[in-house]
Amino acid sequence: MDLVNEFFAERAQLYDVIVEFDKKHKQSLIKKLTSEKKKGDFLSLITEINFGLFFDQFCTKIEYDKKIGGQTPDWTLDVNGQTVLAEVMRLNASQSDQIRIEKMDEQIDQGNLHSSINPINYNYLRLSGENSAFLKKAKKYETLIRRNKLPYIICTYMHHESWFKKSDMTDFLANFHVLESSMEHPEPVYLSKDTVPKRLDCVSGVLLRINDMHTYYHNFSENNLLSEENQHVLTNQAMY
Repeated sequence: MDLVNEFFAERAQLYDVIVEFDKKHKQSLIKKLTSEKKKGDFLSLITEINFGLFFDQFCTKIEYDKKIGGQTPDWTLDVNGQTVLAEVMRLNASQSDQIRIEKMDEQIDQGNLHSSINPINYNYLRLSGENSAFLKKAKKYETLIRRNKLPYIICTYMHHESWFKKSDMTDFLANFHVLESSMEHPEPVYLSKDTVPKRLDCVSGVLLRINDMHTYYHNFSENNLLSEENQHVLTNQAMY
């Protein structure tokens, strides 16, 4: 069974929605899904499309992988006449945690779950460390954003096997200390009205998706290029 048939076997309604979305915006997304052979890349594309469906509720125009200045952000959006760039990241279980999960699943299937299996030990540095996917996304388009003076949204899908919760993202983004033993050097990093580190100054906001629920975190930097109108649009739309 190919990845499309396997994934949409019990998601026929979602498939129909994507087909209509693809027809509307002419982005060849169904063709891309059909041609994808690697499961990880396929799921990443599904995640990107799900954010596209969210944006479709209020955007006049949506373009996928449009080349701008030699780079291809996942989504280029027209929101009330303002061009906004959006890049998607998928926060999965770490490689070590995934190995533990697979071992636990194997033990359960065999009816022989031993207490000797190490528990999940998620590390908050995966979210806030210098090498985290989040900060890499923040840096990836910094030159493009500053040169073209474009608002930039980081879209984050938090998979349940990542073991992060919405409160973890809220604490991280809302400038609170995350007091966990795995966080060696907790520090305030984002969304403070008083101070926003330069490394995140180019990010207009973060759109978090958990299951089918969205939350928008606005960056209160005085250099934020997202219009006030569109800030309210994202904030309000994410509430439904």
